[in-house]
Amino acid sequence: MRCHALRALTIGLVLALAAAAPAAEPVPLGPCGPIDRPYDSVELTGSQLHRLGNVPIARLGLLAFHGSHAAPIPFQVDERTGGKLALPDGPEPTRDDPSGVLDADDLLVFMACDAGERGSAAALEETLGATGSLTAWRELRIEDPVRHAT
Repeated sequence: MRCHALRALTIGLVLALAAAAPAAEPVPLGPCGPIDRPYDSVELTGSQLHRLGNVPIARLGLLAFHGSHAAPIPFQVDERTGGKLALPDGPEPTRDDPSGVLDADDLLVFMACDAGERGSAAALEETLGATGSLTAWRELRIEDPVRHAT
């Protein structure tokens, strides 16, 4: 599967703090992969993750290849309903239906910097096959719209 999706999310935040010292520059968890964008996130809807719909979110994982080694990277799934975040404990409680399951309007979110290189199916199966935890996988191909790195 090839998903050409990098929605660079640039959020401008202005905070007014009285007598606050300037904060140090944020430090990424590790060196960036091929896409050197340490502060931009990638958002993919469940509908962009073909044939992964209705999978329990707790069973999802996201791996990045560096060389021939696959390693897990941080990600989150934002459950949405009707185009809005599902916040069951929010001021106006809303639930995703079904809750805890990846559906078409949910968002998979990870940092562009954490993306890796293209890996092989054999390397993936070697990494996860022995654990018996691999049941299905999809390749995500993202492109930096500024530098055109993939």
